[in-house]
Amino acid sequence: MSSPLLDQDFDFRVNSAGDIALERGVADIEKDLSVIAATVLDRRASGVVLDGTARLQLESIVASAVQEHELVSTVPDVSIQSNASGDITGTITAVVDGTEITTTV
Repeated sequence: MSSPLLDQDFDFRVNSAGDIALERGVADIEKDLSVIAATVLDRRASGVVLDGTARLQLESIVASAVQEHELVSTVPDVSIQSNASGDITGTITAVVDGTEITTTV
């Protein structure tokens, strides 16, 4: 399995030959999970004050969205936080084919 390699801003990356670079294996799944989580956070977290209740709700929504990925068997941990400037970030841990992977968004 492979797909286009994306940077932190989800823009395509180019390889040394000038072609769109590809990701394979675990890196490909990590990218998928980051895109899923970032999409959920973009839709749900805009303008939200991240108090305890909002944090738990966002973590649950992200976990449910990631769980829908065809290769994910479980989502043991989702941690959402906001920094001093109000940006919301997160760490997602998922189990894929018996291997635990962690990605950030």
